Amino acid sequence: MGEYRIEPFLMHEAACTIDLWVVSHSDEDHCSGLLYFLENETPVRIRAIALPDVAEEMKEANYRKIEALAKERGIPIAHLHAGQEISAKAKAGSLLPQRNVPAILCLHPAAGGSYSSANSGSAVVAMRVGGYAFLLTGDLEAEGEAQAIQEIRGHAAFFEGCSLILKAAHHGSATATTEAFLGAVRPSVSIISCGRNNRYGHPAAETLERLERAGSEIFLTPQDGAVTVTVRGKRCRVETFLR
Repeated sequence: MGEYRIEPFLMHEAACTIDLWVVSHSDEDHCSGLLYFLENETPVRIRAIALPDVAEEMKEANYRKIEALAKERGIPIAHLHAGQEISAKAKAGSLLPQRNVPAILCLHPAAGGSYSSANSGSAVVAMRVGGYAFLLTGDLEAEGEAQAIQEIRGHAAFFEGCSLILKAAHHGSATATTEAFLGAVRPSVSIISCGRNNRYGHPAAETLERLERAGSEIFLTPQDGAVTVTVRGKRCRVETFLR
């Protein structure tokens, strides 16, 4: 993923610096790209890394490997928990450079939380850009969605006046993106990332039905390829690679 997808994309975009790399959780398909950059010499500089703030027993091998490699390279690590906001406005100790950047709010996990699986302990972050809010959900499932809903309601001002763009959780799994969650976030656009003809059957038909009933426009990487969302001022454009 790092060598054949992420690095070529970054080079094409002439983006040699990653200000903040947020790792949802330590499953291989969610962190192998970062591990490539930490284990190899590349033109890409990573300024900071964020990991979910979970209990010690939930920190699996990849989680600890990222921490160790980041320490070797002198890359600061933040441990994200619900209610934590990251902004360039804070002058001292800010993870982000002092320039015009989005506000980022963590909605999950609870600080030091322990969950039934790495998926359920996923870091969930919201990012506000102009009149749009992006919700990035990792592999969160129903177990964690209830807490995320509470955080969303508790930080209503963060989302006020924004159209919401959702990266649907767990590749469109049937056990994620529940009716209750969709009722709380009401996404105008939903993006599902999964492999074509994958062995898990993602995305699940029932998840697509729930998104359709919620009135969300749906983009799927198996048929659309890479999905790029660009916000300029008050306008938002969604582009697909394949169609």
